Formats: sequence, C-alpha cells, structure tokens
Amino acid sequence: MKTTIRYASTCSLIAGVILLVASLSAAIAASTPTANQPDQEVVNLTAFARLYGMIRWFHPSDEAANADWDALALSGVQQMRAARDSTDLADRLEQFFKPIAPTVRVFLTTAPDLIPEELEMPVSDARLGV
Repeated sequence: MKTTIRYASTCSLIAGVILLVASLSAAIAASTPTANQPDQEVVNLTAFARLYGMIRWFHPSDEAANADWDALALSGVQQMRAARDSTDLADRLEQFFKPIAPTVRVFLTTAPDLIPEELEMPVSDARLGV
C-alpha cells in the first residue's frame, strides 16, 4: 500500500512539473517575436535607415545638401522608435523628412501607387517627338 501511495504521489508530481514546464513554454513563446516576425522597433529603425540614406545621398534639394545629417540621424532614431505600427511609421517618416525633402512621399506598399498631381511629369509634344 505504501508503494502504491508513493507511486501515485510521484506520478502526480511528475505530471505537475510537466504541466508547469508546458505552460511556461507556451507563455514564453507567446511573449517573444518569432523569427519570421521581427520586432516593430527593428522594422521602424530599418525603414528609417534606408530612407535616411537615400535622401542624404540622392535627394536633389538644397535643404538636403545643407542639412546637419548627424543631428537628423539622432533625432530620427528617437522619433521612429516610438512608432506603433506601419501606418504610424509612414506618417512619421513623411513628416520628419518633409522639411529636407519636400517631394518625398511615404506610403505603405499595400496602398495604391498614387502620385500627387503636382509631382506628375507633364506630357508635352516635344517629349513625344511629334
């Protein structure tokens, strides 16, 4: 009888430990981002760094040529880290770069490719060779 009680309590203890480990594993897995889903802050900073580099080295405005790019980098990182989602990030990026690159438009890749009328290339007969 002692053996049966000891065996039953040992089985209960093992089952409890297994349940505890399983529930802790599930909680940890739910709280950490998966390998396929990067943290939003990493996404924000990656997008900022790419756009920063393109505007710094390739945008043809006088404002971009005269900007203090070191100060802009520090300020931009602080502002972009706080973006909650991709829509918020796109808004923040466009507002941040507007004084330096007024023609840059930032939108989600799922959004339609809409170019504002003032930025569209004018069509003329001279360009068509007619």
